[in-house]
Amino acid sequence: MPKRDGISLAREIRKKGDETMVIYTSSTTEYAMDAFGIHALGYLPKPVEYTELKKTLDMIKTLYDVRPQKYIHIMGDEGSQKFRSWTLLM
Repeated sequence: MPKRDGISLAREIRKKGDETMVIYTSSTTEYAMDAFGIHALGYLPKPVEYTELKKTLDMIKTLYDVRPQKYIHIMGDEGSQKFRSWTLLM
């Protein structure tokens, strides 16, 4: 399997859309500009400080909570059921 860095992986993800929220952690700031070029929501230096991680995750939760939810409707014996698409992955 070829090696893949986080920036190239995020570029592949972005080809499918901007819905995925990306945060980078790195021991160097070398790729920070590339990360923001693919619309990363954060770039946390290692070692990651708890307060910075919490602040970033709180921001992501806020953004997630206000975005429209996507649902999958499944028709079964008991009628139609609606599931948030992310719950099917858990």
